[in-house]
Amino acid sequence: MEKTITYCDLCGKPDAHQFSFAVDSERDGAGEIDTIHARVDLCFVCCAAQLELFICALPWPARQKLHEGIVKRKSLYLTHMSRAEKRNGLAEPAA
Repeated sequence: MEKTITYCDLCGKPDAHQFSFAVDSERDGAGEIDTIHARVDLCFVCCAAQLELFICALPWPARQKLHEGIVKRKSLYLTHMSRAEKRNGLAEPAA
């Protein structure tokens, strides 16, 4: 049995983790919406560096929520959101 080795897209190290996510959508010939996915393979070191950059890019309230979720509730950030909310963002509250 052959072992598949995935290399990091940034540094080229082996044993990278695969991240797949939606990047766009388009309509096909029948008018249906197709979601276009992309994949990025990152090793542990590059993944940690990318996570640090994402955290730095968060606004202060989101950073506080991230810290509160991890430290106080021992849960991952945004796990309370539905799949649709994660994909489309939070709806604006009614005025």
